[in-house]
Amino acid sequence: MNIGSTHAEYSARLAEWSRARDVLAGEDAVKAEAEKYLPRLDSQTDEEYGAYKARASFLGATSHTLEEYLDLVFRRAPATKLEACAKELQTFVADCDLWGMDFVRYARRIVGGVRSVGRVGSLVLSDDQLEGHFQQIGLAVGPGSVRR
Repeated sequence: MNIGSTHAEYSARLAEWSRARDVLAGEDAVKAEAEKYLPRLDSQTDEEYGAYKARASFLGATSHTLEEYLDLVFRRAPATKLEACAKELQTFVADCDLWGMDFVRYARRIVGGVRSVGRVGSLVLSDDQLEGHFQQIGLAVGPGSVRR
């Protein structure tokens, strides 16, 4: 399998995920896809189709429903017991992505991804991998000091 190939399930679901993300993104994303979601009539000129698309409206109920669902799930902050845990875990909960995202925002993003398209990925790198990554993009870091 070469680097450009995709898993069969990924290929089968790609159109579905794209459609769900477009609907969640709202009217502008749906209209940007033009004929994918708003088919052109056989007799329409470009000008007529442009006016047809401009008049079309899209109710963003899906994104509102998702936001309300997430508000219900996270109406209370998740309970964590970190007193006896390692300092590294406490640091992770305060800054999950090394860019300042706390655990509650990270969890909300994960649940939102699962509710949107049915799955979500989360890439985890070790300190050595992070140091190599930051060095590649030109940030000087020392051992154990990987930070933004």
